[in-house]
Amino acid sequence: MKRLKLGVASDNAATLVNDEDVITIACDRARTVAERIARAINHHDALVAALTPFRSSEMGDALVYMIDAREPNSEAAQARLIQLVAMIDLILDSVEEAENAA
Repeated sequence: MKRLKLGVASDNAATLVNDEDVITIACDRARTVAERIARAINHHDALVAALTPFRSSEMGDALVYMIDAREPNSEAAQARLIQLVAMIDLILDSVEEAENAA
């Protein structure tokens, strides 16, 4: 999708536009919702590129096992990092699935 820009916007309705399309959003706080949608779509490629090295199959799992077990709270830190790496895997798997479906 091409870069989205905020068009006409008020609290109850807003438009997002690119070279080919106009998307109308009608809801409470429409301007805020439209800005968030545009930001997410416009930064999609950068987000995927930033997250990819942290996949479990890349360096994510390696980071988990780099935590020194002798350090205080290392088990809790390792558990939190495992959750974060799993979340990154889920996000990137979803992106791949959506791209393959398109």
